[in-house]
Amino acid sequence: MGRYEEAIASYNRAIEINPDYANAWNHKARCYARWGNVELAIESLQKSIELRPEYFNNIATESDFDPIRDAVKFKQLIRAGQLSQII
Repeated sequence: MGRYEEAIASYNRAIEINPDYANAWNHKARCYARWGNVELAIESLQKSIELRPEYFNNIATESDFDPIRDAVKFKQLIRAGQLSQII
């Protein structure tokens, strides 16, 4: 758990400097996902996708999200993103 906390703290510092730093939001989401924190992973992931929509293309298969892949909110995010790509 300690390494994830350190990484998240680093990403938070980067986001404080530049709130639009999509890569920091994305990696923060990965840390939360690997840590099993669905709510914070989804929140950070949504922000990263908002800033860089192309990040959506990798989340369905990215192994960092495996720990939360079966979560209802993660599945909803995938479905919503797939629908927005169709429309």
